[in-house]
Amino acid sequence: LAGDRSTARYGASILTHADCGDWVAGTPDEFVTIAEGLAQNQPDRAGLRARVAASRLTDGARAARELEDAYAAMWRRRAEAR
Repeated sequence: LAGDRSTARYGASILTHADCGDWVAGTPDEFVTIAEGLAQNQPDRAGLRARVAASRLTDGARAARELEDAYAAMWRRRAEAR
């Protein structure tokens, strides 16, 4: 359940980056609906493991590139402000 505080949004962020964003609920009613659906149709563990492994969550090289790009953009903005 995605909440209105940052601590309540961590789980939503992790699920989204693990390619499981369809498991994130915006309301308590949606949460129950998603939970019931997952209980009735449990995801295959091997399939889920492969899904997460192929997701953005485990792409360390991409995360490093994005962090480098963010640092470069911050540096450019600082240099242009001088």
